[in-house]
Amino acid sequence: MNPLRFSNLAAVRVVSSHYWHCLTAAVASVVCLWAWAADGAPPPNDNRANATVITGASMRLTGLSNVDATKEMGEPNHAGNPGGKSIWFRWSGVAGSTRFDTVGSSIDTLLGIYTNNPTGDLVPVGANDDAPFDFFAFSGGYHESRVNFTAVAGINYFIAVDGFNAGSGAASGPIVLNWNQTAGAPANNALSAAIALTGSEGGFSGRNHNATKEGNEPNHGGNAGGRSVWYKWTAPVTGEAVVDTMGSSFDTLLAVYTGTAINNLVLVAQSDDFTGQTPFGRVTFNTVAGTTYQIAVDGFNDGTGTFTGSVALHYSLFGTAPENDNFADATVITGSEGSVSGRSHLATAEAGEPLKAGSAGGRSVWYPWTAPATAQTTMDTYGIWWDTLLGVFTGDDVSTLTPVVSNDDSFPGANTASRVNFLATAGTTYKIVVDGYSEAGVPADYGKFSLNWEQAVNAPTNDLFASAMVLPGNRGTVITSNTNAVFEEGEPINSLINNMYDSISGKTLWFAWTVNHDRVVTLDTAGSTFDTVLAVYTGTDFGSLAIVANNDDAAAGVATSALTFQGVAGTTYFIVVDGYNPATGRGTANGQVALNYMQPGGPPPNDNFVDAFQLTGLSGTTNGFSFDATIEVDEPDRGTVTPIPPSASSWYKWTAPASGWFTFDTLGSALDTVLGIYTGTAFANFVEVGSNNNIDDTIPIFQSRVTFLASSGVNYNIAVDGAFGAQDDFVLNWAPTAILSIQVVGGNLQLTLKVADGDMYKIQESTNLTSWNDVQTVSAGGGPVTIDLGPIAGIPKKFYRAIQAP
Repeated sequence: MNPLRFSNLAAVRVVSSHYWHCLTAAVASVVCLWAWAADGAPPPNDNRANATVITGASMRLTGLSNVDATKEMGEPNHAGNPGGKSIWFRWSGVAGSTRFDTVGSSIDTLLGIYTNNPTGDLVPVGANDDAPFDFFAFSGGYHESRVNFTAVAGINYFIAVDGFNAGSGAASGPIVLNWNQTAGAPANNALSAAIALTGSEGGFSGRNHNATKEGNEPNHGGNAGGRSVWYKWTAPVTGEAVVDTMGSSFDTLLAVYTGTAINNLVLVAQSDDFTGQTPFGRVTFNTVAGTTYQIAVDGFNDGTGTFTGSVALHYSLFGTAPENDNFADATVITGSEGSVSGRSHLATAEAGEPLKAGSAGGRSVWYPWTAPATAQTTMDTYGIWWDTLLGVFTGDDVSTLTPVVSNDDSFPGANTASRVNFLATAGTTYKIVVDGYSEAGVPADYGKFSLNWEQAVNAPTNDLFASAMVLPGNRGTVITSNTNAVFEEGEPINSLINNMYDSISGKTLWFAWTVNHDRVVTLDTAGSTFDTVLAVYTGTDFGSLAIVANNDDAAAGVATSALTFQGVAGTTYFIVVDGYNPATGRGTANGQVALNYMQPGGPPPNDNFVDAFQLTGLSGTTNGFSFDATIEVDEPDRGTVTPIPPSASSWYKWTAPASGWFTFDTLGSALDTVLGIYTGTAFANFVEVGSNNNIDDTIPIFQSRVTFLASSGVNYNIAVDGAFGAQDDFVLNWAPTAILSIQVVGGNLQLTLKVADGDMYKIQESTNLTSWNDVQTVSAGGGPVTIDLGPIAGIPKKFYRAIQAP
């Protein structure tokens, strides 16, 4: 791994006051509050040189902030994002498996961990943007970060916490930094040692490695589990609460109880999987102020053992209804693009309120929005995951609203956030409602959410499936942008494989391509500037589309996409390029789109001699292909002694820029080639200069090479054939050639050098191939030059070489 050069530009920071305040908790970990006060001043640990020293095997550090922090010159992009407001910590490693995370932070974080080498350069250990589930792609909507690594005792580790930068600057605000090690049982293994949660909302990091289940402990979430840890929370108000384990690193079980001991627990709520494809727990329940709730987090037991890992526990509680609970008190939102945070704890439904996606809901909050432009518009509730409803209406009375569009689940069975698309008319005021799903016997869900909206202002025409861009020919590249594109109602999930997905569709561009051959098709997005998703379909509309192939990342660590499939001649394929979108409220990746498409097929444009491509310069390389190439009338054979008939030729022409020896070859080709070089202006007066089938028949090397003495200003015609009709891609290379040969003439040892006109070469000799001595500097000009070294009998064994003189 290459170290990162990171030079600190030390600066004096004037901080009016800062202090540490550490409280030893009833458990083994320590909770520390670090704060400072300085209007507009950067945090004291803004620079790596001033990194805050932290110690111990585990701790939770609160009261941190990256407000007014900066990024140093040469500082790396943590987790691959530019960030811009980093704060630094230095930890002397305690040996063992270690986790650092930012669970409980109020902002979208980045986390990077480094050591440094003897020269002071940073060496990456690990980095993370959003903490993923080990076998699940998403974090449940929380933008917290986690890095796991094996620490070495005594090594200094530098920890950088930054704010995610979506293009308009790094996020900044309150930060929590946690670290823990997996050795031994967790401090909160027993109910009697439960960690106390405080406040109305927050997040807490933990683990269940080496945890155990107590005697008579209930099965949480209806599963045997076996490695539970405990938290306790005294409700500060009477109201409605949400607790979840989104972003944990394993398949969790979650349960909430009242009671003071294992033998008198009373179940309040429990959860195994939030959805069938979301292995996190989530519960909602009513609280009574002053009541202590015992919260258990366990690992799912699949019959072979209990899952363990890092716990991310989040909770929120509100004792009053939202301000925009009623239609008349709706919160106004504006602009062609934006996002607003909201909640629906204690929200209600009004008399006469319409259904949303067929559900009555019951926890509605309202937002009026006046469209600034006439354009396709997308709205969604992507953020923290729960079962939302989203509806768009027109009208001024809640009981007589006219529905425009509504949605329950953006991907039924997998993603319970909602998304709609509609053609908004400039100047029209739309009434947007966010609600919680309900059905008979199931009350409406509620929680915190993000309402996101975007209009396709100045979007490419192929943002819509019906206006797909037609791709011409057998191969090509299209450069465009999906920045202003939006989701289209009914559009498929382009990353879907076996009913699982890793990206929800968001900013799609459509292309239509009718292939000409029954051959393999290759598509990729190399050259795009963002994390792409690529898919291919057949069909005529969204209702009839059938997936042919799809891909997110072409390879590990490669954000662009690539795929191949067997094309069928005459079939029109619909190709979609999308941006990665994990449905967490951050939006869809976007930028320059490069779509490269290729199906072997021709004939090549230089199939005929009269259409030969012009080559220039002393040296170069070009690419070509022989697919569907033809033979012209009177086209000459390759070779005069053992002629090889032409079969699938492509033609080039080259005017020698200098006299001398030159080599043309097809090394690097996938094709078994035949190469022929001629002078003349038409087949009838062609004179063969040289030809070759295989460079070496014994190794074998099936590519071709011809070396010849070129004359300045003479036009040469080059034919590249597929041997015996072979068809594939090929490479054609050309360069001046220095040929040094040795022979004995009349008892004397002679060297002969053939080079391009005007090139100066040094002839050198050596006895060991390591030390070389100059013999003579020569110019071969338009013909070979011979150097006579004298009688061979008096010359010891030596090696000779020719190198171009400066």
